[in-house]
Amino acid sequence: MTCKPLHSLSFCLLLLGLGLVLACPVTVAAQGAAPALSEESARWTVNGSALYQFQADLDRGGNYSVSRFFINGRWSHPVNSQLSLGVGLRYAFEDYSFSDAVGFSGQAPWGDIHMPDLSLAAFYRAADDWRFLAAATGGFAAEAGADTGDSLIYGGILAATKKISPDLTLGLGAGIYRRFEETSFFPLIFVKWKISDQWSLGNALQAGPTGPAGLELVYRPGEDWAFGLGGAYRSVRFRLDRDGAAPGGIGQEKSFPVWLRASRRLTKGLHLDLYGGLLPGGELRIEDSSGRELRRDDYRTTPFMALSFSWRI
Repeated sequence: MTCKPLHSLSFCLLLLGLGLVLACPVTVAAQGAAPALSEESARWTVNGSALYQFQADLDRGGNYSVSRFFINGRWSHPVNSQLSLGVGLRYAFEDYSFSDAVGFSGQAPWGDIHMPDLSLAAFYRAADDWRFLAAATGGFAAEAGADTGDSLIYGGILAATKKISPDLTLGLGAGIYRRFEETSFFPLIFVKWKISDQWSLGNALQAGPTGPAGLELVYRPGEDWAFGLGGAYRSVRFRLDRDGAAPGGIGQEKSFPVWLRASRRLTKGLHLDLYGGLLPGGELRIEDSSGRELRRDDYRTTPFMALSFSWRI
């Protein structure tokens, strides 16, 4: 299936919006990342990102901003022509800055968040262009000073994809993750559609404890440049420190980022990406150590920018 970009851009944008609704229907954690839903062609992949979310006004008064950083390394090994195994190691750091947060009694609900995790995956290539994925992830998500033993997050994913045609691959799956006092179950929809030589539609992020993989419409004018429009629903959930606003409690941020992306291929394996986007409102929440809500506040639309790289060997 193909369409001419100039005559079908509106159709593709409509499809993008529909895909975002289908791919991101539930709340899941944003820490961690299982391997993607298809085999990696490279044995080693290293990627990282630095993101700054500009100051956002809180509905009850005050504001906050956040800087986010992560580094992720993955290794894959083909056991035979059908089976491949993968290992991933990731570390994420988020630095929150609050000012006069009235909804949280005027104090910062949390500060620095640390999120390391390890993922294991198996990819199986079956007959008739079917692919299967089984992945498990375990890690920690905690504010500095929190009890590490109470900060474990773990779970897994099962998914299957089918190559419908040379230009279209579709897939379904499910993930289940335990996040402190909450168990999250979510469906996965995998899309890889080459609309034309220059246009494509596919998942924007890796599926895993991050949740559904989002969706992105991409335009490639040549081999070295790509431009994307995408979005995904994310939620970060973490254990709070022992001496803060809710000692030993749980913090959570929900958001629905949408973005524009410009990517440049520097070498065969090295890519740089520049993102600019918006968070059209979101939610901050504090729970006690048993998962009962104590306080929450919404924040208004705020912009963000990010720079990332990907290196495949």
